[in-house]
This record gives sequence, structure tokens and C-alpha cells, in this order.
Amino acid sequence: MFYAIYGKQVINSWFIKKVMFDGIIPAFWYFPSMILSITVCVMLNKVISPFWVCILTMLMYIFALFGDTYSNVNPIACFLQRTILKYHYHIFDYTTRDGILFGCFYISLGNYFNEHKESLKRVRNYTNYKLKICTIIVICFIFEAFEIYIAKIYNLGADINVLISTIPLSALIFVFAYNVSVETKTALTVRKLSTLIWLVHPFVINIMKDKVGNSVVRFVVVLTVTVIISGVFIKLSSKIGILKSLY
Repeated sequence: MFYAIYGKQVINSWFIKKVMFDGIIPAFWYFPSMILSITVCVMLNKVISPFWVCILTMLMYIFALFGDTYSNVNPIACFLQRTILKYHYHIFDYTTRDGILFGCFYISLGNYFNEHKESLKRVRNYTNYKLKICTIIVICFIFEAFEIYIAKIYNLGADINVLISTIPLSALIFVFAYNVSVETKTALTVRKLSTLIWLVHPFVINIMKDKVGNSVVRFVVVLTVTVIISGVFIKLSSKIGILKSLY
């Protein structure tokens, strides 16, 4: 029916747009966004330094904030909605959680840290540096929860995806991970597990959405079930070779 109404060209354009920018379903936005972010950051790094790429992408991230979590904050959000974001929405499905405004900053930040990895090693000179970084990370998580709570209570935006608190949180997690030695086997397992969690969680959300009403409880249930399913799948794939080809 869709084919009969809109025609082959429109369907092909819609499919290409979904694959390249939005994801086939909303929850699958991550991979196309990551690929697009990496592509944009590689191009930017050819003309300006990693530091200025971070500055530029941070400005882009500010636009993302006012197009998502803080989209109801006037008059800045209204101005951006009528100007820059108006054209942005011609490419993306009315969200700034994408590979341009949202993802580029985190890719550029990781690249900047990689360029200064020797400086990151100096963290190891501090006494109990792991404990100190973990403490700050916990504080950032609390700040994130507080930001989400305020945004939800006061209806600051149409959705809650792009946050201020995730900037220091992501940076600290990156620094911590860089200074912690992990066996290759363990790192590969974590990578597989994270990929499976990403693939499985949309289906668990759909199954649980009518069974669990409270949003906090739903989050805990979906997360727990998703991790268990992903863990079981990895365990079975070590014994059943054909399962490895699925992920």
C-alpha cells in the first residue's frame, strides 16, 4: 500500500535516510549516528586542530541541547527552532540526537584525549587516583539524575536525550578507562555484551511497555532483562558457533 501511494523513488529515499541518518527504528539511531560523527570529525581534523574541532562541536552540542532536553526554554530555543534547527530537521527526524549536533562532540573529545594520551597518564601519579575518579564519576551520575529530574518536572524539553551532565561524565569515564588495565579477552567480552545490549533492548522495551507502568521500575526491569538475555546469548555462542555470526 505504501508503495502504491508514494512510489518507488520515495520509498528508496526514505530507506536511505533511515539507514544513513535515523536508524531503521528509533532505538537503532546509534550506529548510523556514530558513523556520521566519525566521518564529519575526520573531515574537520583535516582542516583544523583537534582542540578547535572540540570547540566547534561543543557549539553544535549546545544547539542539540536547545533542540531536545531544553527545547521549551525561551527565547533561545524558539530562535534556534525557527532558524538553524528548522533546516536541520529536513535531514533528521525532528531530533537533535543525531550524528551531527549530538555525536560529533563526543567523537572529537575522544580524539582530543587520544592526541594527549601522555598527559592522561599523569593521572596515575596521584594517590588513590582510581578511587578519586570513581568518586567524581558517582557525583556526575547524581548530577545527571538531578538534571533529568528537573527537566522532567519543569517540562524543559520535548524529550530528554541531550544533557549537560554527560559531558563531564563521559570525559571522566574515558580518563578512568584509559588508566585501567583490562585483559584483551575481557575487553572483547565487554564489547560484544554492549553491542548485544544495544541490539536487544528495543525488543525488551516493546515487550515490557504494557506490563510495567512506572518509568523508573521499567528502566530497571528492561536493563536487567536485556543484560541477562545478552549474557546468556554470549555464553551460548561460545558453545554454538553459528550464533557468533549473528553479532
